[in-house]
Amino acid sequence: MDEHKALALGPEGPLVEEFWDNVRRYGLYALTVSTGAIYTIMVPIFELLKNPITAILIVAIFGGGFYVVSQFLSAMVFGRNNMGSKAPSWSDQWGNGGLGSDEYEDDVMVKKNNKSNGSGKMADAKAMASVSMGKAKTVAIVGADKAKSAAVVGAQKVKSGTSAGFKWIKNQCQKKKESQ
Repeated sequence: MDEHKALALGPEGPLVEEFWDNVRRYGLYALTVSTGAIYTIMVPIFELLKNPITAILIVAIFGGGFYVVSQFLSAMVFGRNNMGSKAPSWSDQWGNGGLGSDEYEDDVMVKKNNKSNGSGKMADAKAMASVSMGKAKTVAIVGADKAKSAAVVGAQKVKSGTSAGFKWIKNQCQKKKESQ
């Protein structure tokens, strides 16, 4: 009985053959489901492409979606160089007198060397912590303001582009009605 059990679990046993058969079937299942979903989504879109007005709208939506995704990806990959911002990056801000800068560490070392008693060191540590928190809050507020302004500018661009697109479509529809 143990020999058959070992054979079934071995590299050429029936359980291994069933495993690879299931793997093949799951692959076919995933392919079938994904192509069916794509077909189900694309059939109504192709129907809309038959009418010129809706075709323009569909192309505008896909083009705008592609543009927005490409802008997000380029901003994530290429960073601030591609965003048109003249503001310093996060790493530039962090190095200008904040935590981790040489000036900050020099100040800490000077204060450590100037103090000799234990109670003064504790007071200095508390003072330095409060100064550090103040700097961190300032950096966070500046970063949040920059993010907010970038989001507002982006939203305005999307709004103006969408508005211009709808006006163009409206004009095209009116031209078509006038020519009939």
